[in-house]
Formats: sequence, C-alpha cells, structure tokens
Amino acid sequence: MNLLPLHKLIAGRGDGLHPHLVYLLEARAKSAADPAIKELALHRADPHIQAGSHPNRSAGAQLPEGVVRFAPRSAEARRHGRSKSAR
Repeated sequence: MNLLPLHKLIAGRGDGLHPHLVYLLEARAKSAADPAIKELALHRADPHIQAGSHPNRSAGAQLPEGVVRFAPRSAEARRHGRSKSAR
C-alpha cells in the first residue's frame, strides 16, 4: 500500500507522516520505478532463507573453548517471557 498519496492529501491540512518516513517511502518508490533495480526476494524459490543452521539443531555439538551454554528455560518462563532467576 502506497501511503504517499494519502500523505499529500493530509499534508495540505497541516498533518501527515513523519518526514523521515516520507523520505523512506519516496526513496522506495523511486527505486521501485527504476528498471535497473531488482528485488532479490522475487527471484528466490524461498525468500525466507536463514544464514546457517538453526541453533537448536546443533544442541549436542561441542562448544568452542570459553563458550558456556545457557540452561534451557522452563515452559512457564517461555510463556511469561522471563527466566527462573527473574522471579
């Protein structure tokens, strides 16, 4: 959704989007109109590519020297977003 036309309508009434957001939206519209600029996500089979393996997949792997693994959080702490020591 392009917000720039809405911003132009409302800016005439003394209101509108934050200037930094207007700048970013204008820059994005300008780059979208340039045929030399391609959006890479459109050319990938899966646009949600993660760099490297998921950290839980290598839980059994040996850690480098000086690295300490955190204790897993309890299910209750995961629900409430806190650790046992934060209570």
